[in-house]
Amino acid sequence: MDYAVLRKRMVDEQLIPRGIMDPRVLAAFYKVERHAFIPQEVRSMAYSVFAGADWRKPDNFPAVYGGLDD
Repeated sequence: MDYAVLRKRMVDEQLIPRGIMDPRVLAAFYKVERHAFIPQEVRSMAYSVFAGADWRKPDNFPAVYGGLDD
């Protein structure tokens, strides 16, 4: 899995469209390897909109996804 590509896609497709434009913030998101902080069994989701959810509670995923645009 190419995490660098996933990081770039997360910034370009999730953060910038939501109005996050501060170059320092974007640079940090481009650089920080989020997957290193995510348990191996769900590491593939490190750059998805679900990454902030409690991965042990699947019931949280729809709430996290639905709440991003609120």
